[in-house]
Amino acid sequence: DYDEQQKINFMSVDQYILFGSPNDGIITPWKSAFFGQYEGDDMTMVDYWNRPDYNADNFGLKSMHEQGRVKTFISGLAHLEYILPKAEKFLKTIVAPWLSMQR
Repeated sequence: DYDEQQKINFMSVDQYILFGSPNDGIITPWKSAFFGQYEGDDMTMVDYWNRPDYNADNFGLKSMHEQGRVKTFISGLAHLEYILPKAEKFLKTIVAPWLSMQR
């Protein structure tokens, strides 16, 4: 269940920068990094834009997405690789530019 205050709180963030990977190995389903979820059989993943709560805009994700305030990136990295030098290029070139207060 969602209430209006939760939606206000969620939407108070300037933007969401979401990144994940099918190679994650820890986050299951991996698309939950993007508000995805299993459909019910623990086998079929549902993207966030196909979720009923997204389409009803219960907590503001749809509004923010339509406003261009949700960015998603698929890194291809395993979960623990985010702390290794292997992730440096991805984090510096893809993620960091979106974290600037100038945007």
